[in-house]
Amino acid sequence: MGHQTVKNVKRCFTYADAKYVHDVTKPIRGREPEIRPLGARRDADSYSVRMNGEDVVFVLYRTPVITYKPNGDVVVKTEGWSSVSTHQFIQQVLGISCNGVQRNTVLRLNGGGDKYIIPKNKSITMIHAGGNWRITDSHVIYEYRLNRKAANAVRKKYADFLNYAKGVAKLRSEMVEPGRWARRQKPYAVITLTAQEVAYPKLGVNGLVRGFMDYIRLNQPEETRHENHNAAFALAFAMAVNGCSISKSGDGYIVPADELLGLIDELLLRACAQEVLVWTELKVGQVPSGKYKGWMPERT
Repeated sequence: MGHQTVKNVKRCFTYADAKYVHDVTKPIRGREPEIRPLGARRDADSYSVRMNGEDVVFVLYRTPVITYKPNGDVVVKTEGWSSVSTHQFIQQVLGISCNGVQRNTVLRLNGGGDKYIIPKNKSITMIHAGGNWRITDSHVIYEYRLNRKAANAVRKKYADFLNYAKGVAKLRSEMVEPGRWARRQKPYAVITLTAQEVAYPKLGVNGLVRGFMDYIRLNQPEETRHENHNAAFALAFAMAVNGCSISKSGDGYIVPADELLGLIDELLLRACAQEVLVWTELKVGQVPSGKYKGWMPERT
């Protein structure tokens, strides 16, 4: 199965088209229950057509992906299989470009100008009329978005540490030239710390965030604040070693200064997710970015 085999599948826009394909296709001899191939007969286990009452159902493997109803509705459901083969199947049958985003399927109708999302384990209903597809039953999509005003308030609250981090980054950074194949085109600042300086316990992301916030907690005694802020900076650097554009230097690590400061900002906002994130309804055609996925418990 693949791009070459799916091209043999019939394109059908309406119930009449789909019913005709079903009726003129001979079942595979000796197969029980009955199976009628949609494409080449040798690919019957990959693409097939069947009746479900009066509905005509186009099946990918064992998943009923496209259902044609006598009233003209066409229902698309991926059963959570937001895969390349699923998208190729939908595109071939319905002439609709589609792709996967965050385990959801995004349909790009009428030349790609209209985008609609099929959430995981849900369906979308549309009709074909006047040469175009029109959605008749879509879903409201939500995701967490950053409240910039609230985020700035959090940054202001922890300005003492953030200013400290910027100062250390400036003090310990040096300018380097980008490599020949580097994505950066201009000289940029990097910070080098030794392996001993960035050693940290294996706590997982949430444990590291809690440790980071403990180091930068508000109203610390003056005699411990500098030491704790330095520990928070090293902890962020250690996390950057696993998540940023790093390189080895002897027994230490080099991290771009802007990426490290960006990670520090992310750690702070992630720890304050309940204050800075808003559960937001997306406009029709907007696709979830997934940028803040994992910051808060998943909602449905």
